[in-house]
Amino acid sequence: AAVGCTTLAAGALAYSWFNHRASPPGPWFHLPVVGETLELIADPATAMWRRYKRYGKAIFRAHLFGTKWVVVGDPEMLRGPMSDPEYLQSIMPVKTFSILMGSLYNRQGDWHRIFRKHMAQQLSVQRLRESVPQFCVIFNHHVEQWVAAASVPGARLRLDDLTRLLIAETAFSVVAGTKLPVKELGELVSMATTLQAGLFCVPLYFPGTTWYKAVNIRKPYLEILAAIVTSRFTPATPGGPLRMESDTQAPQPMDTNRAMLEELADVGQPLTADVAALRCAQNLLGATETTAASTLALLIITSARPDVQQKLRAEQATLIKEKGRDITWECMTPTSVPYLDACVKEVMRLAPSAHGLFRQALKDFEVGGYRIKKGTNVFVGLDLLTCMDVEQALKDKAPHWETDMGTDRVPPIAMSVMHLTEAFQPDRWLDQKKLRTLHAFAYGPHSCLGKEFAMFEMRLIVALLCRQCTWSLPDTPEPRLNMIPFTKLANGKPEFSLTLCPL
Repeated sequence: AAVGCTTLAAGALAYSWFNHRASPPGPWFHLPVVGETLELIADPATAMWRRYKRYGKAIFRAHLFGTKWVVVGDPEMLRGPMSDPEYLQSIMPVKTFSILMGSLYNRQGDWHRIFRKHMAQQLSVQRLRESVPQFCVIFNHHVEQWVAAASVPGARLRLDDLTRLLIAETAFSVVAGTKLPVKELGELVSMATTLQAGLFCVPLYFPGTTWYKAVNIRKPYLEILAAIVTSRFTPATPGGPLRMESDTQAPQPMDTNRAMLEELADVGQPLTADVAALRCAQNLLGATETTAASTLALLIITSARPDVQQKLRAEQATLIKEKGRDITWECMTPTSVPYLDACVKEVMRLAPSAHGLFRQALKDFEVGGYRIKKGTNVFVGLDLLTCMDVEQALKDKAPHWETDMGTDRVPPIAMSVMHLTEAFQPDRWLDQKKLRTLHAFAYGPHSCLGKEFAMFEMRLIVALLCRQCTWSLPDTPEPRLNMIPFTKLANGKPEFSLTLCPL
């Protein structure tokens, strides 16, 4: 029996070696089904750093989400394949996401090019600039409500929910061109939050579970979205294609719902209310959850850094003195508010709302000296890219990285969401040798079209808060973050206390 077991083990090792000898390095064995997923979910930065150091390469094999992947973290390795849609296609390996959000059918080939053409026009810097007055009306209204609520002695504010509501209203009103009453908007955001909570959950369908709630809210949520687009683009017959010519709404700088109809017209596909509702749900996910998560992370981190808040308020005080209190595009650019912009970029580096890109090879190609065969799943690890940045900064002995000099911490303090107050150093982005890369928005033909839009929203929220108050988490003086599936406070509730001190 012992000989048989030994022979079997030797055979398995030989098979594994033969099968992977020409592949990137990686584990020979892994846990069934879950593989290395649990470690990635627990702390993506640590998971990527350990593997980067273990294999000594920015390319390796991993078993994630029940599937084999080649993880790549060097943008130079993938510059060619990432920029050519004939090499890689976008995929979503998480089944719960696909069930709730449907297939991202416009993400490939010519259709994807047409999608980006129309959406890029709507989310351009010029359209964003023209929309600043609309942004300011909504943002000022919400921040004034927060300040009023905070004036009650002992008041605590759930800025995670309040920020999500603010950004959702902006997505509906300013970006999608849809006006909704506040009560109806709040109900819709609550439904969207319930649905989105199920995107990456364990699919246990029992009353009270996250998956049960998400599945059962999907139909009424999509029905409301369908009714909204139908009331604007009324079809000629019930259930028929939506019509742009029936739109009586006044033009506005941004209008992604109209762009959606123009896109479908370009590809010769009719747009029904059901399809439009699903597209709206996908657009709202992209426009709200990622920005809300990054904004929450920034507020959480700075709650424990009064020195950062002091610098932010000083910058706003100078801006008000030089340009007045009115918010314009010019006074919210990185040139006008360099420290605020550095804070936004630093939180995107340290606590990105996205951690990787899921791709599949459409043909054989070579990356880093390894042959990637057609059909191989490729995971572009954004945290792995950050690992490489950190290692290079430490080699260069760059300023503001001193906490990790001469240490072997796993991961380095500079990328640890367990050491936020030390890891968060906005000055990294202000020096002459500042970081040149921001990986959170990805690369290539699938890079985020809403990059400038999201960063402007974050700058605007923090600027308006700084003008009115300081903030803290009284019950969580040393906050930590959970990053997957969505950013949230790991050691408490995000109940903020605002100290009113208007500039």
